[in-house]
Amino acid sequence: MKILFIIGKGGVGKSSLSALCGLHLSQKNKKVLITSLDPA
Repeated sequence: MKILFIIGKGGVGKSSLSALCGLHLSQKNKKVLITSLDPA
């Protein structure tokens, strides 16, 4: 399964949701890679 988060205004929880999804999947013994391309 691949999940990709791309769009959304700042401050709407994209990073938090990505982290929680990654944590959930890793606890189910799935391989998880989370990256950020934000230049800030």
